Amino acid sequence: PFKVTSRGEVYVNMSTIDKKVYSLAGTQIEAEHFTDCNLSESIGEKGFSTPVHFRPTTDTDGGLDIYNFETEKWVEYQIELTQDKTYQFSMRYQTMLDTEMTIYVDNAVAEFAALEKSDSWQTFNSSFALNKGKHTVRFKVTEGNVALNWFKIE
Repeated sequence: PFKVTSRGEVYVNMSTIDKKVYSLAGTQIEAEHFTDCNLSESIGEKGFSTPVHFRPTTDTDGGLDIYNFETEKWVEYQIELTQDKTYQFSMRYQTMLDTEMTIYVDNAVAEFAALEKSDSWQTFNSSFALNKGKHTVRFKVTEGNVALNWFKIE
């Protein structure tokens, strides 16, 4: 039988960075499926700023996670919501030091997330009101370093 290496698993599961793709509310959005990242701002400015990296996750859900997600780095996702309401937000993460992250929706701050140091995978939960329609969600690490497996808005 054919066996995929760790490198092959990363290659076949990483994002296409397709800005025409919108994830629907209620679906688990894999961290590696971002549609933009800090790399797009750094090219041609202050030199090259490395983006997040991919690896097979150690979380129970399997698949990939993104790591090397550190201070000033960001990733974006596109979501489509079918109604105006307060949505429940959950995010699966692991961090070896206390980390602060800002979550933006359409360039407006939706949440400041204080992620506590933990050797195991944790779930951060919150809620915020969002309108029906297409939105861009950005996660930006303001201090620290985190691995991110997935998030969900439902």
